[in-house]
Amino acid sequence: MASQLFRGLAHLRRCSVVHLDLKLANVLLSGGKAVIGDYGTAVEAGKAMASNNIVGTCCFHSPEAAMSATSFASAADSFSADKVLMSHLS
Repeated sequence: MASQLFRGLAHLRRCSVVHLDLKLANVLLSGGKAVIGDYGTAVEAGKAMASNNIVGTCCFHSPEAAMSATSFASAADSFSADKVLMSHLS
């Protein structure tokens, strides 16, 4: 699951998309493969957004999301993916 999740994140990075709500419920298992779903909070990497929006699920979001950042990089999803994997393994 980990390698498939990080391949999905690499694809999002190539497309300049930051998911911003990566959590266990948004990693779907389909045909033995992990697929990232629910792009409702996704944004273009580096694109500014409203500063008062807290995005993501509190247990999984990145520090910059917790601090109401106005711009996000793919590192936010990498942080969340690590939390997803730790939750999955525990």
